[in-house]
Amino acid sequence: MSDKKECCGGRCNSVQNEIDRNLELPEEQDVAEMPTLEQEEELEKRFFLMYHLHMQWSEYDALTDLQRNWVIQRFIHQKKMEKDIIRQQRQSSSTGGILIPEPSLEF
Repeated sequence: MSDKKECCGGRCNSVQNEIDRNLELPEEQDVAEMPTLEQEEELEKRFFLMYHLHMQWSEYDALTDLQRNWVIQRFIHQKKMEKDIIRQQRQSSSTGGILIPEPSLEF
């Protein structure tokens, strides 16, 4: 008897095999085409702002480096604050409405 258990009579494997056959992998890039570390960092910043803030390419280009870095750090700070508030609300509801302060993680 096989150790492998099939959840759907083997259909999962046939579906996965079909996906694998139809999957087109990108061709390998020449190392010369790869971005440098500095370019990669700039592209990551651009992606972050475009993805999270729905910023357009031209809007990103209009910002200075100082502004870009500030917006990224401010966004991260905002998300941490929201996460802390949600954590406090969950803790408050699990302790019957008694709010137990958490230690500050500010550096």
